Amino acid sequence: MENRFTSDYVVLAAGAWTPLIIGAGVPAESISPMRGQMIAFERSAVRHVVCGADAYLIPRSDGFTVAGGTMEHVGFDSSTTPAGIASIRERAARLCPTLESASIRLSWAGLRPITPDFLPIIGPDPDRSRVIYACGHSRNGILLAPLTAEAVADIIAGVVPSHDLTRFRPGRQ
Repeated sequence: MENRFTSDYVVLAAGAWTPLIIGAGVPAESISPMRGQMIAFERSAVRHVVCGADAYLIPRSDGFTVAGGTMEHVGFDSSTTPAGIASIRERAARLCPTLESASIRLSWAGLRPITPDFLPIIGPDPDRSRVIYACGHSRNGILLAPLTAEAVADIIAGVVPSHDLTRFRPGRQ
């Protein structure tokens, strides 16, 4: 059984996989996957988000401290590596020395959709105005999701977005 859906607009928000969507119109070189490894320490070491030059710490309400900061060009490989986990531990300990001896509860990796200029692609396709892009947010996808959703909703509603999206337009060079 085949399901069919109709819509006046299509929003492409498939992260690193966006260029793989047949007919999406996104050149493969415009978004590439970059692995980011993370760990959760079994210690509540910080009270607020701490950002350093090459790492960050995030306190969680469950008592864990999450640390991350790696960016690796490895294609669609989302596995963790001993070297990556050791690197995050070292970076986290520079930000908060008590984490040097803290136990690691979990480790994982995700794929960040990276554009050549590290800026997201937000807005209508230059040739197909009913195709709206909301992708390529690099390591800031979670942080930018509410603002991106607001901009996409405005575009679909025919309202000028409250923020200038010129720097994020699809097809920019």
